[in-house]
Amino acid sequence: MKVDESKQLSRFLMPEDLEQHLEQELLELPEDTDRICRLHYTSGDTENDLLIYVHMDKIVAVCPETSKSFSYDLKDCEGKKGMCAFFLEGISLPEQISGESPALLMSRDEYDEIRRMSDSCSLQELRWYIELATGDSRLSARFAKSVKCRHTAGELRICSRSSQGWSLQYASFFADHSCGWLLRMSCGDEDWLSATPVGKKQFCAAFLEWLLHLKPIAP
Repeated sequence: MKVDESKQLSRFLMPEDLEQHLEQELLELPEDTDRICRLHYTSGDTENDLLIYVHMDKIVAVCPETSKSFSYDLKDCEGKKGMCAFFLEGISLPEQISGESPALLMSRDEYDEIRRMSDSCSLQELRWYIELATGDSRLSARFAKSVKCRHTAGELRICSRSSQGWSLQYASFFADHSCGWLLRMSCGDEDWLSATPVGKKQFCAAFLEWLLHLKPIAP
């Protein structure tokens, strides 16, 4: 990896104090590293923060705080099961969302405002603001309740190598006890966000699909 690439990716993956340490770590990565993901979440009393490096034949997970690492062989089916359990077991989401629901569409600025006002306004006021932003009255009620009563929240900062260089993708997720949400949003100058209801099985399947087959994160 080139120096300018390591700087760009480290700023994206670790916008906090560990950025400089990560730059050197990225420079030393093997040439067959083509996907990097930071998975960070809190769920109830559980917190997890991992940097995940996807190589041709294995996946390596590193805890940034302790530098402890774990390796999983992609040719080993049992290893894949253990890997998924290790990464995602602590995330509390409803097991499955029945039926298909359209995504709620809004701007990142509108979502930031929803998060800001959620602590101080009533559930009905929050629902009204979300419906105003999205035009969807049914899903706005579910989204407002999940924002207001969230017990799980996390983010995925994803870097993927292609022939044109490295592409960046940001996603986050949160849930109350009745509904989980996967949020995909723009990076850089664009300003869009889509929020889709997601269950634990859907979330795990989408995450594993990305790890193994380089597909965008989507439920």
